[in-house]
Amino acid sequence: MEIKRVSDNDRIDEFINSEFSNYASDCGVALNYEDFCFIAEDDGEIAGVIVGRAYYNEVHIGDLIVGKDYRRAGIGSRLVAAVEDAYKGKGYEKIALTTFGFQAPEFYKKLGYELEFVREDKDPKLSKYFYLKQLGDYLRNEKVSDRILTGVQQINLHETDSREESSIRRIREMEEILDKATAALEAPDLTREGYEALQEEIRRLEAYYTGDQWKQDYDRDRAGRLPADLKRGVLSEDAVYDLLERNREIGEEMK
Repeated sequence: MEIKRVSDNDRIDEFINSEFSNYASDCGVALNYEDFCFIAEDDGEIAGVIVGRAYYNEVHIGDLIVGKDYRRAGIGSRLVAAVEDAYKGKGYEKIALTTFGFQAPEFYKKLGYELEFVREDKDPKLSKYFYLKQLGDYLRNEKVSDRILTGVQQINLHETDSREESSIRRIREMEEILDKATAALEAPDLTREGYEALQEEIRRLEAYYTGDQWKQDYDRDRAGRLPADLKRGVLSEDAVYDLLERNREIGEEMK
């Protein structure tokens, strides 16, 4: 028996697939295996990619990568949503993923993923976060909505219109704060007085970002209920988070 390192090839892939499938079958477990890859394209240029695999009753997101020139534009959120939509109602109960501290733990939290645990590292940037999101809850909510009476649906349509208008106004307001604060914090001549003058609006932005309203606005945007031309940087994966971190860094430097 010899143990050696080799490059992946068709013969090895065939062995893995065969034994993986046979073992699940022998144990009475449905394999339900498939790889997936979704890309975001902009005039033929790749803007982002998400890859992973689904097997048994789980979907695993392996890698989510957004090009540098396309970050903070909501592409990461749309790629994750594409995976979720692709596997709803197909027998998969949950989506699992991991991310490191320097990557996107807050991003996945904002998308409704629950933190299972953190494997701490002496370097916080390399602490590993394990996240999970149940697909079953989404399906149960859909079944409940199917049983709503027509009269109630009509009332909810009017409520929805009002809520969408509120989301649009709120997003525009927060977007203005985000742009103003970002420009001010990046200015080379920022003074202590100028920094302190920004803090009230930044606190408002943080309260929005960490509260329920951000999630409501994100869900409405994902459902296609907001105008396509609405500027929505505040709903992107890390725009507000990065601003808040930079604001704290500058605050520490000015002490």
